[in-house]
Amino acid sequence: MRQRIDPLIAERAPWLFLDRPTSRIARGILERLLRYPETLEVARTLSDKPALAIMDDIAAKLARHVTVTGIDRIPAQGAALLLANHPTGIADGII
Repeated sequence: MRQRIDPLIAERAPWLFLDRPTSRIARGILERLLRYPETLEVARTLSDKPALAIMDDIAAKLARHVTVTGIDRIPAQGAALLLANHPTGIADGII
């Protein structure tokens, strides 16, 4: 699973994969801090599931205590444009 996820990280943070001591140290610290081995295990367990099942599983893990505010600003009738401004995107779609 690492071979599938590492390239995605490298696209966003190429400096982490440079052949330098500082990059190796930073990558090691971040992997422990962000629990990367556990992330790889979650990805492995979800890899064969259909998209809807993956979204349900992830939503159950992430959206445990969601508070909605400003719902009164959404019109009861007619069109509305809802925009999630999140730099990596997918988390907003799940929640």
